[in-house]
Amino acid sequence: MHVKKNFSILLLLFGSFIYSEINDSKILLQYGVLHRSYKNDDFQSIESGASVYDNDEIRINVQFADSLACYIIYQDPEDNVILLYNSEESVDSDSTSLFFGTTGTQMFFPPSGEETIYLLLSKNPLNKLEKIIRDLNNSSGMRAKKFFKRFLLEIEKISKPQKKISNISARLDKPVVGGVSFRGDDDDITLYSLTHEAVGVDLILKTLTLNHLSLNKE
Repeated sequence: MHVKKNFSILLLLFGSFIYSEINDSKILLQYGVLHRSYKNDDFQSIESGASVYDNDEIRINVQFADSLACYIIYQDPEDNVILLYNSEESVDSDSTSLFFGTTGTQMFFPPSGEETIYLLLSKNPLNKLEKIIRDLNNSSGMRAKKFFKRFLLEIEKISKPQKKISNISARLDKPVVGGVSFRGDDDDITLYSLTHEAVGVDLILKTLTLNHLSLNKE
């Protein structure tokens, strides 16, 4: 997937209301991983393990209480790691309002292989993980390989059970439009749709893998 470092991220801050569906001690992440085939005009929700092709597009939306830290991390088939979305610059530790963010629309380009997407929501900033990704992006050759191993170790470390982490999510009965607290009247997927939700205590980690195929293998 080709990612522009300076692509614009849509950030919408919404009114002051609290998630009523969960206990105050828990955190909630609503998200939508949306895919548009190069053959079609419409986005559809995509699940981990699905196949994508060159020139397909992907868009990832998230919604959460903006007192939390949210990250969307992309790992390509060549072990390059890019922080697609980082809410840290906008987090207000005293706020309880909902925050909507998106990666914008990105396109898949060669090389083909396994694409990995990490969605993280944490009560506290993941400063060490952020630094590792910065160091990896500023490195090459063997040094980059070293930081990539550190990245995988850090993901493994923060996902240990004693961290009170959740990696379980559920599909919503109907898509939610980002920024509103009610479900729509139909099942249509829009650019702002949220299709799944996950509840956790300290940290939520969702890992999705996509099988990226070249067009000549379709």
